Amino acid sequence: VHNTLFIPTEKIDANPTNGNVLPNSTRKFNVDWQEYKREDDFRIKDGFLGKFFDNVVYEWKNFALGFYSANLKTTYGLNENKTSDWAFFFVFPWELVLVLLVIISIVCFVGRKLIKRYNTYIIEQARNSLKDNS
Repeated sequence: VHNTLFIPTEKIDANPTNGNVLPNSTRKFNVDWQEYKREDDFRIKDGFLGKFFDNVVYEWKNFALGFYSANLKTTYGLNENKTSDWAFFFVFPWELVLVLLVIISIVCFVGRKLIKRYNTYIIEQARNSLKDNS
């Protein structure tokens, strides 16, 4: 798997069980690209918010954003014939991005209010010190 700049991000074994494929047939291999794997007994919480925040944590631990490409290289047959193919995909962790935008908005809003309150306090202190000096 390569990132947007075609720098290798991860190398994944496409056939971890060393399974065989018979001639003129198809076999499906499921391989996941994950740093953090959920436990086997993991259950998604009931309700929208439970599912949403489970996904946010999962996206944070397996963070990826942008265009990616995957190059599959396979060897088959008695003569060990080789083949390869590319797949391109886009990763956007929308639930994580939504939570981060809400947090940034709250921090900016509260920060702006605190700065205004601080400026008002400083101006009032300056006016009081001018009155005391007069």
